[in-house]
Amino acid sequence: MNAIDYPGIPHRHQEPNSKIAVKGRVWAPSRLHFGLIELCLGQPHRFGGLGVMVDSLPTIIEFELLNLDASSNWFQWSESCLEHASKIEEVHDAMLQFLGTQLHLPRCQIIQSPPPHTGLGSGTQFAASLATALVASQILDAAGDNSDSPNSLSLSSDVKVRSSTALQFWQSAASCSPCDALQRCTRRGKRSFIGLTGFLHGGFIFDRGWEAGTNCSADGSHALNQPRTETFSPPCDWKLVLIHPDPASSTIRVAGELERDWIRMCSNKPNPNRDRMVELVKSWIIPSLAKQDFDVFCQSIEEYGRLAGRLFEPIQGGPFRDAEVAQMIDCVVALGGRGTGQSSWGPTIVSWFEGEDQADEFIRRSNSSDACRAAKLVKAQVCNQGAQLTWESRID
Repeated sequence: MNAIDYPGIPHRHQEPNSKIAVKGRVWAPSRLHFGLIELCLGQPHRFGGLGVMVDSLPTIIEFELLNLDASSNWFQWSESCLEHASKIEEVHDAMLQFLGTQLHLPRCQIIQSPPPHTGLGSGTQFAASLATALVASQILDAAGDNSDSPNSLSLSSDVKVRSSTALQFWQSAASCSPCDALQRCTRRGKRSFIGLTGFLHGGFIFDRGWEAGTNCSADGSHALNQPRTETFSPPCDWKLVLIHPDPASSTIRVAGELERDWIRMCSNKPNPNRDRMVELVKSWIIPSLAKQDFDVFCQSIEEYGRLAGRLFEPIQGGPFRDAEVAQMIDCVVALGGRGTGQSSWGPTIVSWFEGEDQADEFIRRSNSSDACRAAKLVKAQVCNQGAQLTWESRID
């Protein structure tokens, strides 16, 4: 693992003959987002929406904490972290503020991460995975050391190889709720809570959004201790296919300042389709999961996605990111895709299938289609558990 310097991020190189005190891995599913319900300030369900966690294209971070001077305060990052430098610095700064103490910083390597700005929620899953790795490093390196601070962290001093869900880990590690702790440690969840909830719980997620009259602060800090998400488990037989159009066909990356501008420009009046979207969620989509009614689910989730896309029609020119994505969606539907729509800002397209055979047949037909041949197709399954943590401490 080669060390790389980043401006603003402390680092350290491995000392000769140093020993590993903590070694671990965080695995997190990818997040699909089917669209927001409302954008207008003060309206009910603002920034609410639907999403699902899937097992394909996960985020995987490995970390090692060297048994050096306990006061040492330096990262060692592999070259794989280069494109995530700004997120690393943001998580580091957020954790310092949340914990109120210096961190014993591990060396980290990104084993796998979905491509950014493609509708897979890679930013939140990376930030939450990194925060989990950093917290695990602290409490496993100082096992048995219980602080009296309001945000004190504690865990068993057992040093055997162990595994845990991220939810169980954060329940043991933080004095506040796991979602609150993750929000503070990552500065994520400023609008949608689907990514953080999915990291902890997995499954199919309904985010109710803010209550009517709530004025969201810039950093989302008012959201703490206001639970607003529910999770559900779709039938395990249902499959998804993620369709990633040819990257050369679209150069738009909706993120950062551009994303904030688009939301601001489209939030000046209430969503006229909000009540219908909420009805679809509560009366059709969620009940269809419990009843395992695939046809109703697909019809409802497809209508929901198109209505969500209309929020940005003044900018996009239609319910989807651009003409290329709209054309690809038409192609996917013609080839048999069900419940088809765009994930988040795209360009990733999502289709549902009632079973493995149907998903495989769709992929076979797509690979023979001129319109879809340039796209990358990935078969996926709903991940009904959140992220996973495995660790081993005090290794000679």
